[in-house]
Amino acid sequence: MLTSDTWAALVEAEDGYGEGAEAHALAMAAAARSQGDEKQAHIWAAAADELHILHNINKQWAKPRDRPFGAHRPAA
Repeated sequence: MLTSDTWAALVEAEDGYGEGAEAHALAMAAAARSQGDEKQAHIWAAAADELHILHNINKQWAKPRDRPFGAHRPAA
């Protein structure tokens, strides 16, 4: 079960970094750990774990697109 702190970190990372969110969360965990803030390190590490799971699920089920905007072509 996600804590509200972990959920907030997960959403912050996902909103700000998209596919790079897991790497960002891991970097935040490492930075917190280096500053001796084990509580924040744990929160960010847990967020990174959840992001890893979510991104793997997305890779498995997402359908690749030939065109990023579907069949729509912008007017010239």
